[in-house]
Amino acid sequence: MGQTVFHAHVHLLPFIGNPERIVPEGSKKLFNLSNISEVKKFYEKEKKYLFFSIEESSWVVDTSIGAPRFFRDRFAKALCVPERGNWKTMSEDIQYMKKVEKENTSVVDKWNIYLHK
Repeated sequence: MGQTVFHAHVHLLPFIGNPERIVPEGSKKLFNLSNISEVKKFYEKEKKYLFFSIEESSWVVDTSIGAPRFFRDRFAKALCVPERGNWKTMSEDIQYMKKVEKENTSVVDKWNIYLHK
């Protein structure tokens, strides 16, 4: 959404909760999918899409409310770390970035342990 180069982003976030925490505009802007292949229909109609899933459920968001950093800002707020929505300003805080680097290293370490079980 709002990008000048045709591409997609995939973010994996530790979130278990209600989709309305991400899209508080409600059900008129949030469409539950029965399977991921339905994203294609939204893309064919809009030429863009906003998709997310939580556990086994998936949704497409009405693109009229889309904006750059749409999910980044909304998930950061839902995870109670709104400062992580804007990586440009976040990266200016050296102490905060050390904390983020430590967390990232921990996740990579856990992932490597999982892969080698």
